Amino acid sequence: MLVRMSVIEINGLGKEYRRRRGGRMRAVDGMSLSVPAGGVYGFLGPNGSGKTTTIRCLLGLARPSAGECRLLGAAAPEELPDVIARVGALVEMPGLNPGLSGRQTLGILAAAGRLSRRSVDDALEQVGLAGRGDDLVKAYSLGMRQRLGLATALLKDPEILVLDEPANGLDPAGMREIRELIRRLGTEGRTVFLSSHLLAEVEQVCDQVAIVARGRTVTSGPIAEVLAAARPTAMSVKVRNLRGGARTLAAAGFGVTLADRRLEVAVEPARAERVTRALVADGHYPTELRPMETSLEDAFFALTGDPTGDAS
Repeated sequence: MLVRMSVIEINGLGKEYRRRRGGRMRAVDGMSLSVPAGGVYGFLGPNGSGKTTTIRCLLGLARPSAGECRLLGAAAPEELPDVIARVGALVEMPGLNPGLSGRQTLGILAAAGRLSRRSVDDALEQVGLAGRGDDLVKAYSLGMRQRLGLATALLKDPEILVLDEPANGLDPAGMREIRELIRRLGTEGRTVFLSSHLLAEVEQVCDQVAIVARGRTVTSGPIAEVLAAARPTAMSVKVRNLRGGARTLAAAGFGVTLADRRLEVAVEPARAERVTRALVADGHYPTELRPMETSLEDAFFALTGDPTGDAS
């Protein structure tokens, strides 16, 4: 079995801030996380769950109050200069001069970092702006500006990309552009560490995910395993006579809902035999009997105990 090296290691991370009116606020409270090399890793949690603070500690922009962070094996912040050339990050949307072109914007950053002109062309190509690189930034859509922001993070051709809410504020078309770009970047051998509060975004682009809440990691792993952890508590059942089947199951003590040409039966999959027995005894023969599929949204609320259903 191939074991992939961890490119991000966070152990017992804590971060406190002093409140303006006195007292202290704990933004991160014992966060632990291990991110393997390659692919897209989702860092999912509601706003205020400690995601951005964790990323700031990881990149040396904030000093931890407790615990440690390692990026490509280097301890943050002390050893980051040894590896920072291999890291690209987009924590906040960079200030873009609307009077400059996309190519000029990247050219200034490349010159400051002693990078070649070729790096500018490559970055524009990677984010799909090669044909618009000479246009002024003020003519860019919000999605194009966000792609230009990603291009600034790609100038160094980094091994790891750290992205904090890259789809924030985008319309559906812009979100689709960024989603497709991130998915492609994750197939190129680099690691994309994607922080987001958007469940659908993470589910569509990530290979693995960590769910965080109240400054701690709730669960982490391949998305399929995380979904399996939120065990289904209902079965999808199809019979020829749906209303008759619903009456039979209700009379047998099951909670039943008629939905989209099937019955949703409130029963754990391990007890599915009881459903079949009740139906067959009353002359209803199931043509389908399977666990209800669990989405990342279902898993998120099951694991975090969020009663509101609002991840944002």
